[in-house]
Amino acid sequence: MKQIVIILAFLALTLSFQQEENTDDILRPCQAALEVYQNNLEYMKKTVEQKEFSVLTALNFRVKYTLLQVAEYCPVFYDDELQITSYQGRNQCPQSLVNLFTLSNVDVVSNYQEILEILEFQENNCWSYDYAGQSLNEVVLQLEKQENYLKKYQNIDNMWQLNNQGKGAKGGGVACIVCTVLLQAINDYVKVLGISAQQALDEQKTCEVFPVLLKQACNDIFDKQIGQTWVQMYEQGNNSDAMCSAFNTCSDQQCQLYSSKNKDKYQSGNEIQSDFQKYQNKLGGISILKLVGDINDLINKFADQHLPVLDLDNDYYSTFKTLRGWFWRGKDCNDLNKSIHPGRKSKAGLKGADFNCNGISGVEKDTGIPYETKYCEKSGQMGVLVLGDSAGAHFSLPPNWINGTSWNKNTFDGFWEKLSMELDNPNFSSGSGFVDETSVNSFYLNLLERNRCNRNDYQNLGVNGARSGAELKLEKAIARDQNNDHPVIVFWELIGNDVCSSIPSHMTEPEQFKQNILADWQYLDEQLPAGSHMVVTGVADGTILYECLEKRESPVGVLYPEFYNFLNCLEISPCAGWMNVDGEIRQQTTQRAKELNKMYKEIIAENTYKNFDIQYYDFPMDEIMEIVESQGGKCWDCIEAGDGFHPSQVAVSLWSDILWQKLDIDQPTWKGKINPYNDQIKKQFGEETVYIKKTAKFDYNQQILIEFQ
Repeated sequence: MKQIVIILAFLALTLSFQQEENTDDILRPCQAALEVYQNNLEYMKKTVEQKEFSVLTALNFRVKYTLLQVAEYCPVFYDDELQITSYQGRNQCPQSLVNLFTLSNVDVVSNYQEILEILEFQENNCWSYDYAGQSLNEVVLQLEKQENYLKKYQNIDNMWQLNNQGKGAKGGGVACIVCTVLLQAINDYVKVLGISAQQALDEQKTCEVFPVLLKQACNDIFDKQIGQTWVQMYEQGNNSDAMCSAFNTCSDQQCQLYSSKNKDKYQSGNEIQSDFQKYQNKLGGISILKLVGDINDLINKFADQHLPVLDLDNDYYSTFKTLRGWFWRGKDCNDLNKSIHPGRKSKAGLKGADFNCNGISGVEKDTGIPYETKYCEKSGQMGVLVLGDSAGAHFSLPPNWINGTSWNKNTFDGFWEKLSMELDNPNFSSGSGFVDETSVNSFYLNLLERNRCNRNDYQNLGVNGARSGAELKLEKAIARDQNNDHPVIVFWELIGNDVCSSIPSHMTEPEQFKQNILADWQYLDEQLPAGSHMVVTGVADGTILYECLEKRESPVGVLYPEFYNFLNCLEISPCAGWMNVDGEIRQQTTQRAKELNKMYKEIIAENTYKNFDIQYYDFPMDEIMEIVESQGGKCWDCIEAGDGFHPSQVAVSLWSDILWQKLDIDQPTWKGKINPYNDQIKKQFGEETVYIKKTAKFDYNQQILIEFQ
């Protein structure tokens, strides 16, 4: 902090000659930016010292992002350990770097390489960057080499073993299904084009629909590894089962998705495998492995805490939309001050400031009363908090990704954004969805319609694969201050993972489930503000999945039961209990779900909590399907086609609607009063469903906001 004091003193002297500038206007944000930078730098240096390399990608990106704030707010900055020189802030920076000052408008993943190039400090004239005579990147690289950190990228025996859930995965595991489905889609796409395999290879048609980085890696794989082998097998009439076996990606010939054609040629695959050996060790796609690894680090953010990657003030809110940013939680309106965030009750300091990021700010001229006080103080503000699994996060695998017959140049638009969202859609979900479209109906939108002061106060901590035994760890990511934040309505949604796994017998025992939930809810009681509520949705009855989809064809071109069998053979099914042709196994899974729901009811009957009350409902899939069918739809319209398991957009919207109606009867006070100022708030501060930053000017002498644009 000594350096910061010296810097600020120097700035004050420099700026005293600038008569037209208010020194405080410049020093305040500069001081905040420097403090945030200092904290992040210390964290990063500590991480380097402890050699915690799994988080360095996120940290490195975060420190660089912080430096953008420093460059924007501080005319000159010098630190005797880390030297940064900013020549009059953004005025001297390249336009590409200026664009990054509004990084919340940049998709970090789809523009990943471009952003990293822009942020190479030595390559632009905006600032220089050194750490003890070396760039920090060089220091990190040296440590990584010492620890062989990059070994997982550089010494892969087989290119197709990426994300294989361990080399011992049965039959090739995830790598096998990725290879099988993707290669078959490519085969189908080539057939649709009406060209030969050799022409497709020569003209690089096999990978042309993919995003640029994936396209490059895919072309490398075909050009340097599998191309001629693939052409030979394609022309012989082999399908992707045979191909992926020849490529040593699928190791169990009992696990096949498509019935093998030309069995005799498939069985004589030794010659093909021998040819392939010439290529498989020449890894042409290493750049994509490093890229995917880096993105994985960013997504996992400091281990697997499911916190925003870009959160400068560590209040768990971000100005960035993906990577657990404001698509998951309310958008931060000040990422340099952790006491300013969505859901905040009050904030001492500037009168009329938007301390809770709901977009309401300023002071009424006639009365001097802040608009937040006038419109919201007694309105009963309430946030939304989703805790649960992929159903609450609204997992969705686009079915056209895995169906080559439908591929076109737009098929993979938004691919990197979807990846950075973990294939989840919390912004469209039943609990926290905020997208203002007719297909979206969420509890948050309904709550917002009753009280516009609730704007931007949502959190979705749904995590793919979450189950009761892991929820206590996930709850650590809740952003709620018992004393200074408004209450919340919690949506507890563990729909299936306690009875779902890749092996049917691996289900949570009822008594263990009870102990898990008791521990989870006790922690919640210690974290949530008084006056909160919780809606518990029970474990679903998934028998309806098989009954509905038994005779339907999946996007991969086989009936869903065949797809389920393939997943179960590889032991990678998300729910082998219900996604199973064996009716007895499905019934056993349903029975366990009923036993776990009985535990919920026992806990609720036997326990009370200081800071929240509870309302339980069964998962209403039967009701959802009845509504859809009464409107001319089919039961499969309620299920995600891509995986044949998760609730669809239609289903999650109806789920929210059903809960809203039931609470009207059972807990009508939980929704709060209708705010009589809603129309004024919309007219004065806009109708957006999330926070939209406005330009504000403050009178620091009177400590009030005097202008709002």
